[in-house]
Amino acid sequence: MTQPGIRAVDVLDWDQLCRLAEYIEASRIRRWEQALRVFAYAFTSTADADHQDQLLADLLRNATVHTSIQAAEEVVSRLARDTNSDVISLRAFAKQCCVRLKRG
Repeated sequence: MTQPGIRAVDVLDWDQLCRLAEYIEASRIRRWEQALRVFAYAFTSTADADHQDQLLADLLRNATVHTSIQAAEEVVSRLARDTNSDVISLRAFAKQCCVRLKRG
């Protein structure tokens, strides 16, 4: 990503991510909660803001690719809820990453 206006570290609740973080082997990931724990582990294991931005952008894009706008909204809402993060900021970051969401 090229210098985004919103940084992932400013969008997500760091303390909640630290609580969620857990290393799980990729072959054992079966549910959203497990994938979120792996994401949190990767996100909190780096201090590189560009890498954190890329991790969040990849998560959002992969979770919403080939879905409806409504389904993408649900992914963003669930991610915000599960990470105790602000949904408005997370939506803005998602839009910045070209995730198709409702207008407004």
